[in-house]
Amino acid sequence: MTKTIVLLLWLSGCGQADATPVPEASAVAARAEAVYRDASERHRAGLAELDTVYRWSLRWRDAQADGEPDAAHLGHIARMQELSARVSALVEQGAAPARDADAAAFYLLAAQRAAQKR
Repeated sequence: MTKTIVLLLWLSGCGQADATPVPEASAVAARAEAVYRDASERHRAGLAELDTVYRWSLRWRDAQADGEPDAAHLGHIARMQELSARVSALVEQGAAPARDADAAAFYLLAAQRAAQKR
């Protein structure tokens, strides 16, 4: 009898909708873009890690991909091209270690590969 009541209580809750609204993809993408831009500026000033810029670009791409997958991937590739060029210049100036150029090159290749695989 107790098992039956527990089962009925559990089943009665299964059909209930979640009261939390799902945020619009554009709002999520706008937030990710804002944090990406801040991380990018902080990286330029030497205050943020290279990987932070990359991860926020990925988050922006993923959020944007819900509505505009082609634009999302192309935007991410463009951001990684710009990042790779900027980091290469920093390495040439002696302002960043060579491994940063390797990391930025990897980020660009990964972005291009992800776009091809979709």
